[in-house]
Amino acid sequence: MANKILRHRRMVPRFPRQESHKRIRLMDKGWRHPKGRHGRVKKLHFSHGYSPKIGYGTPAAFRNMHSSGLGVVEVSNVDELSKINPETQGIKIKSIGNRKKIMVIKAAVERKIRIFNVRNTEEFLKQHEKKPKAAVQETKTHEAKKK
Repeated sequence: MANKILRHRRMVPRFPRQESHKRIRLMDKGWRHPKGRHGRVKKLHFSHGYSPKIGYGTPAAFRNMHSSGLGVVEVSNVDELSKINPETQGIKIKSIGNRKKIMVIKAAVERKIRIFNVRNTEEFLKQHEKKPKAAVQETKTHEAKKK
């Protein structure tokens, strides 16, 4: 399954914005339809790049799937983890605060659910569990210096 997903992604061409090689700020901005009057990209000349079409779309079976072959489910709290099947799905933690994120990661590790947007969960937990104590001490010393 994972091989099929990766093969499909390799087959789909990139769609750079017209003349993005001339302006660095346009390089990774994504596709915009060419608006010029005589533009070769707009007129679909063969050697001037591809234009997005409906046929390049991802097949329905592969949509919302990670390259590992697991389905991606967005999670914003611990309660949503109960709906996930660890054999067929993994999680992507939405933009939430660190305290809630730590709780979600701990619960996911206990249930053996794969987390896609945190590379090393143990390292992440070590870094972020120490921070609040250090931050509190810094603010106390800063307030003491003010007085």
